[in-house]
Amino acid sequence: MILQRLKDLLREHHTIAIKELSEWLQAEPDAVRGMLAHLEARGLARKLPAGTPCQGCDHCPPSQIELWQWCGKQTGIPLQTRDSA
Repeated sequence: MILQRLKDLLREHHTIAIKELSEWLQAEPDAVRGMLAHLEARGLARKLPAGTPCQGCDHCPPSQIELWQWCGKQTGIPLQTRDSA
């Protein structure tokens, strides 16, 4: 269940810091890294290079931010327009 929540968070935010994932999942960063490694091995997530700036608040030095990005398919219900109905 926690792995599914992790996947959902990655899909929703597309790129997100390990610190935020850890807080939302109420899990230690090392535990989250283990789950992310599993997703990375399946081609669903990737760790961005060190120093990659986030799109957040600029409070953290880029060298201290560990960012992960969703690489899997974006899921969701396709929007139906009047033309496609």
